[in-house]
Amino acid sequence: MTGCSLPGDPRELLGPRRAPARWVFIGALFWLSIVGAGMGIMWNHTLTAGQAAQAPGDWPAASHFQPASDQATVLMWCHPRCPCTRASLEELSELVQRTRGRALVQVNFVRPPGLSLQWVQGALWRQAEAIPGVRVVVDDGSEARRFGVRTSGQALIFGRDQRLLFSGGLTSGRGHEGDNEGLAAAARLAGSGTGSFERSPVFGCSLFDSAETRDAAALQEGRR
Repeated sequence: MTGCSLPGDPRELLGPRRAPARWVFIGALFWLSIVGAGMGIMWNHTLTAGQAAQAPGDWPAASHFQPASDQATVLMWCHPRCPCTRASLEELSELVQRTRGRALVQVNFVRPPGLSLQWVQGALWRQAEAIPGVRVVVDDGSEARRFGVRTSGQALIFGRDQRLLFSGGLTSGRGHEGDNEGLAAAARLAGSGTGSFERSPVFGCSLFDSAETRDAAALQEGRR
C-alpha cells in the first residue's frame, strides 16, 4: 500500500498543490519577454529600408525603355517573388488612381539568370497587369543597373523634361499599405510632371541577391 493515500488523508483535504505566486509571475514575465523580443525583431525588419537607388539625374541615353514625351514617366522595379512587393504594387495602383492617366507607368520585373519566364510571371506579375493602363515588362537586370536600382519596390519618376523628380518607395514599411509621405510625393510629382526632386526610403527584397532567388535557382539546378 506504499505510495497510496487513504480516505481522509490530510493531503487530499488540502486539494491540488499550487505553484507559488512568485513562480507564476516569473513564468509570465519570461513569456512576455520572449513575445516582446519577437515583436521587436519583426518590427525592426519591417522598418529596415532596402538599398536606395543611385539613379541618374536625367533619363539614361543608353536605356531601351521609352519615356513619355508630354507627361511624367513612372518606373517601378519588382522582384517576382518578394513578399513585400505586393504592398508596393497596391500603392502603385493608388498612385495611378490619383494621377488619372496623367503619367506613363511601367513595372519592370527582374528575371534572374537561369530562371524561367513562368517563374517571373507569377502572382505579383498578375497583380501588376491588373492595374489599369500599366505596362508590365521583363528586365534581365541590365535596365535596373542602368538606372541604379537595387531593391524591389523602387520607384523612379522622370518629369516631362526627362529629369529625375522622385526616387524611393511607395510604402512606409515592408509589406505595409496606407497613406505615407513617399506615396503622396510620388503621386503629386507624377500628376504634375514637374517639381523639385524628392526621395523616400524603399522597403523590399534585393533584386539581385535575395533568398527567394537563391532558393529558386537551387531548385531549378537540382532538376537538371
